[in-house]
Formats: sequence, structure tokens, C-alpha cells
Amino acid sequence: MSKHKRDFAVIVIGRILQVVFAFLSVRLTTTLLGPTQLGRMNLVLGVTSWFSLLLISPVSNYLNRQTLDLNNQGKLLPSLVSYTVFLAGVALIASFVLAAIHVKVGVGTPIQLSWLLGLVVATIFVGMLSTTLVTVVNMLGQRIWFVLLSNLSLWLGLGAAVGMSSWFGQQTEYWMSGLLIGQMIVMLLSIIVIYRLAARTNQEPERTERAAGFDIRSIFLFSWPLIISTAFYWLQNSGYRFVLVGLTDETTVGLFVAGIAIAISPMVMFETLVGEYYRPIFYREITHSSNIQKGQTWNLYASAYFPAVILVAIFMAFSGPLLARILVSQAFQDVSWLAFWGAIVQAALMINATYVLLVFASLDTRIMIWPNVIGAIVALSGLLILVPWHPLLGTGVALSLGMLVTMIDLARRLHPIFSLQLPWRRITWAGLISLPLVIGLKGIQWLWPEPTLFQTIGGLGIAGIYMMGSQFILARKWLGQRDKSVVTSQGITRMKLY
Repeated sequence: MSKHKRDFAVIVIGRILQVVFAFLSVRLTTTLLGPTQLGRMNLVLGVTSWFSLLLISPVSNYLNRQTLDLNNQGKLLPSLVSYTVFLAGVALIASFVLAAIHVKVGVGTPIQLSWLLGLVVATIFVGMLSTTLVTVVNMLGQRIWFVLLSNLSLWLGLGAAVGMSSWFGQQTEYWMSGLLIGQMIVMLLSIIVIYRLAARTNQEPERTERAAGFDIRSIFLFSWPLIISTAFYWLQNSGYRFVLVGLTDETTVGLFVAGIAIAISPMVMFETLVGEYYRPIFYREITHSSNIQKGQTWNLYASAYFPAVILVAIFMAFSGPLLARILVSQAFQDVSWLAFWGAIVQAALMINATYVLLVFASLDTRIMIWPNVIGAIVALSGLLILVPWHPLLGTGVALSLGMLVTMIDLARRLHPIFSLQLPWRRITWAGLISLPLVIGLKGIQWLWPEPTLFQTIGGLGIAGIYMMGSQFILARKWLGQRDKSVVTSQGITRMKLY
């Protein structure tokens, strides 16, 4: 078995465990936290994501983009130390800003200031550092360590969250504290792993120009447009919760988030599976290449990824009522129809992420500003217009429109620059192969309006087997071709993505 196939197999095993985690965690969360507590938790996460996306995400994405070159040049460990100091600074700034906001206007939910500061600051520092370090392990090619650390973070955190919620009270504060315990343990383990890896591989590259350093000027040039675009991205993907709670209440926020999570949680697992295997390869392929070569690499990626996303999205959109029987508690069964809108939002987000990956590869992030500005305006305007009419449906429609507009506008701007080509034939084939899936899922729900657990598992099993078989057909080029290489115009040998 080749190294790349072995790496893919290792990640698949890890992702199977994480799929089990995704299903189990949603079920436990909705069981131990009712709609109101779930709404409170998502409002706190919305606050955290504002600082994380606006201030940290641009820097962490820059670090991910430069990880391989920094490691080759012996700069990785000093850069990670600088990144850690940066996270501590952001956490400190966040504590002062958050204290002022809490005193003046509040954060949309009643919570003690001490708890709010502790959860947000710990999530910013521990959560982001843990996530970044585990990603660095993957970028360095250590698949087994990556799978182990990723799963440890999830399972230890879930176990601690369930334990604390059971012992101290079924509240947002205790649940989030448990999740942080798992992340803290993995953060410490990741530091040890990276230190040993970097110590073994500190050497100059044989034939590449030097990477941009982890210095203020390089980071600023990469990050300032990303900070602006990320602020508007946050508005339509997390900030909407504060608009929604202002127009309705915490319970509505909790119901909506749980409803769309029925589709989003499994789709995120699929996205991560593909990204964890192909993102490091993608970055290696496009290092120091021209825009045309970057576009060709992206075209290969998109020809396999886009049809797969469409198939997964259709499966999740139409299996919501069945998935809800397994994923969420009784209190959330009536919002299973929101899975349809969750699938649309997540599919648009996943496709948009492939364009963002290309932007990061070029290190020129200015092009992302206007698509996110326009998308945020569409989403927030839709909320203000549609939520008074129907709080849940209106929110789903507004967020779907906002994300689709963002995706289309970014694609429109990037296609001529990189000579991108959409795989229309494969996309059409994915749509056609999905028709029996839609008919079958609707038929199962018509045949069993109130299915038993056995009927639910059976129906999902049949549909899932069809979906996985279809995925195999669509991905046969990924799995069937042996590793091949091409020689670029610079004379550098590169591996094809599939």
C-alpha cells in the first residue's frame, strides 16, 4: 500500500470515530441541555467566535499556509512561540472588551461576568491553540498522531462535559468547561509531539525560495483584508444569533441551531475528512507556482469535491426527519425540517471554502472583502424582513441566501484570475444519481410517518448505502489512479491530487 493510500486509510478510521462522536455529541447535548441552555451556549460561542475569527483566524491561516516552509527553515518552533504569545494577548484584550460590553449592553443572555470571561478567554487561548497545534501536526505529515490527538480532544472533552453537567448541573457553563478540559490535555500533548518533530526536521529546503516569515509585516499584509472580510463573515454565520435573540428569545436560537445541526454536523465531518487529506497536498502542490498552475491544481480538486458535496447535501437535506430520531432529543424533533436549510448553508460554505483555500494559497486576501460584505448584507436584511413573519423558516432562508451570494460572488472574481473550470458534467451526474435517493427518502417518510427506531435505522441504512455507493462511483478517480507526477515549467516535480 502506498504512503498516500495508507494516510487516507488512517484518516478514514479516525473520521469514523469522529462521525460516531458527532452523532453522539449532538444527542447528548440536546438531551442534557434544553433549547434555552443550548441557545445560551451558542450565544457565548458567538461572542468567542467574534474574537477568534476577527483577530486569530487570519494569523492561524497564515501560519497553516507557511507551516511546511517554516519547518524546513528551522523557524517553526519560534513561530509557534510567537503565535502563543499572540493568543495570550488577544485573550487579554478580549477580557477587557467583553467586560465593558457585558456591563453596558450585555451579550444577549444572562450569565455571570466571571463565567463569561473564563469561558471566552479559555476558549480563545486553550481552544484555538489546541486546534492550531493539531493542524500543524497534520501539516507536518504525521497522520497517525493527528488522528489520535483529534479524537482525544473530542472524546475527552465530551466525557468531561457530560460528567460536569451531570454532577454540577445541566447548564451551559459546566458543559463548555468540560469541553475545554479535553482541549487543554490535547494542547499539552501536541506541544510535545511538535517539539520532537521540529527537532528532527530543522533543515533548509533543497530547492525553494525562502518562505515569508512569521513577522508583523508579513502577517499584516496577509491579514488586514482577511480581518475585514472575516468580520462580515462572522455577521452571517455567528452574529445572526444576536439579531435572532433580539427579535425572538434564547429558546428560538436553541431550536434553530439544533435544527440546522442535524445536517451540518455530519457534513462538517465529511468536509474535514477530505480537507485533512488533501489540504497539505494542495499546499505542497501550489508552493511557488503561477496562478495558472494553482488554478489547474484547484480544478482537479473541485472536479472530485464538488459532486461529492452535492450528493452529501441532498442526502442530509431530505433525511432530516429520520436523522432527528437518532441525533436530537424529543424537545427538538419538531424542528427536524430545518435540516434542509442547514444542508444548503453548509454546502455553500463548503464550496466557498475551496475558493478561500485558493485565496490563501495566493497570499492576497483582498479579493475576499466584497463577497463577504455583500453576503452579510443579504443575510442580515433577510433576518430583519423574514424573522417577524416566521422566526425559524425566515432565519433559514436568510442565511442560505447570504451564503449562496457570498460563494457566487467570490467565484465570479476568482475564475478569470486563475482560469478555473467548474466540473459541470460531474455536477450534473451527481444531481441525476441523487434523484433515486430523494425519491427513496421521501417514500420512507411517507410509508412511516412516525417510524420506530428499527425502521429509522433501516431506512437510513438503505439510503446511506446508496449514498456511499454513489460517492464511490463519483470518487473512483481519487481511489483508482496511482500516484502520478508532473513536471512544472520551473522543473519541479509535483504529485497530482488524484
